[in-house]
Amino acid sequence: MRIPLLIDILSSILNKLFTRIFLQHSKTKPMYLKPLLICTLLITSFTQAQKKKSLVGRVGGYEMGMVECHKTPEGYTFTYENDNEIAVNDYASFSIPNTENSLEQLYKTIQKGLTENPKKDVRIETNSDFVWLEFTRFLGKTVYRFKQSTKEKALGHDYSAWITKKETERLFGKK
Repeated sequence: MRIPLLIDILSSILNKLFTRIFLQHSKTKPMYLKPLLICTLLITSFTQAQKKKSLVGRVGGYEMGMVECHKTPEGYTFTYENDNEIAVNDYASFSIPNTENSLEQLYKTIQKGLTENPKKDVRIETNSDFVWLEFTRFLGKTVYRFKQSTKEKALGHDYSAWITKKETERLFGKK
């Protein structure tokens, strides 16, 4: 949360500095004006890209295995605390493409898995990594988690916390 604020402040300062320098030296055009302009444009565009990311839903929290979903121009990004690494706060993420109803299709796939409890993991189409939904029964309820790897048959995986049906509705912004 602090980094976007810092970037906004830095961008504002550079914009003011650039405007002041440009107005003072509009006839001479000093050599440092071009690099300053490029830095200002890069920081401003990075700031705008950060603002285009909006939160769809979030479940969990401190010591409970946080999972959140953000809408970006490219699609939807799921970020979760990796439960495979107990000692460190390690986060993993994956993105699904922004195709027609991609988030709704994933939601329906999860709901179907929660009612049918499939024995095999369900593969999700993502932009880069291999991601599966792993379903199991726990205390009379079917729960699932995200299982992610960079290779299809890798030995090491990243795991999210187990997610219930009620938490799924919050994660997908249904409630």
